[in-house]
Amino acid sequence: MSRIMSVARFRIHPGRTEEFTALAAECVRLVRQHDPGTSLYEWFINEDRTECIAIDSYASSEAVLAHIRNVGPTMRKLRQLADVSVELLGSPSPALLEALSFRSDGIYGLLDGLA
Repeated sequence: MSRIMSVARFRIHPGRTEEFTALAAECVRLVRQHDPGTSLYEWFINEDRTECIAIDSYASSEAVLAHIRNVGPTMRKLRQLADVSVELLGSPSPALLEALSFRSDGIYGLLDGLA
């Protein structure tokens, strides 16, 4: 089992910030209730509320797939309110690579660290 992390960057469309933040809060609620394999799920927004970064950490590729099933419908709505790029960190399974083939903007393997 290999930990997977992701960094998602959102450029919120003009006039859509309130809708975006409400859906982001819904994602957090869903993760708290239904994602036991998610160990980190933090959203950050810049001062002028036009850009947001979400940083996630999962116990395994299987936990990421469960997360996608859990928040997928809400995330599709978010993608209508912002331009999104996602970078995946770790060694994803073939099943996760297939599931993310059209969504990930980059995959980075671990070079070195404390984990």
